[in-house]
Amino acid sequence: MRVKANVNLGGAITAHAGEEFEITNEAVLQDLLHQGHITPVESNPAEVARVLNLNGQQLSEQRAKNVQERTLEELAYAEAVQYANNQLAAKEEEKRIDAIRQARQQADQKVQEQLKSEQKVSEFKAQAEQMQQEAKVQTVIVEAQARQQAAQQNSQTNRP
Repeated sequence: MRVKANVNLGGAITAHAGEEFEITNEAVLQDLLHQGHITPVESNPAEVARVLNLNGQQLSEQRAKNVQERTLEELAYAEAVQYANNQLAAKEEEKRIDAIRQARQQADQKVQEQLKSEQKVSEFKAQAEQMQQEAKVQTVIVEAQARQQAAQQNSQTNRP
């Protein structure tokens, strides 16, 4: 009978979940069916009913149950995928926020460095202006002293 594995199988029968394959050994078939590890591929409903020892009504119910189980499994899988995607999105958002924080910190540091640099330039300008003022005062003093000496020399040379 043609069946589909609901889970990964290993042992006398080896198959991956979702894989379709043929089982000819009736005992193995019955065992795996009753454990729920495999599902008949319903190409021949009469054979499925015979293997499962079901009448027409029970076969319909079994099909509905299988569909419902697959639907629930697919829903659970979809929810798991959505959860994983949400987790990834949250991590990406955290990385983006961290990158923004780091960029802001670096910008703040550069602004602080710029302010310190501008402050130093202002201090140097103030020092330079003070030195220029002191140099002007010294120049005036030197000129005044030079005039005073010249006046003294003129007064000494002009004395009778």
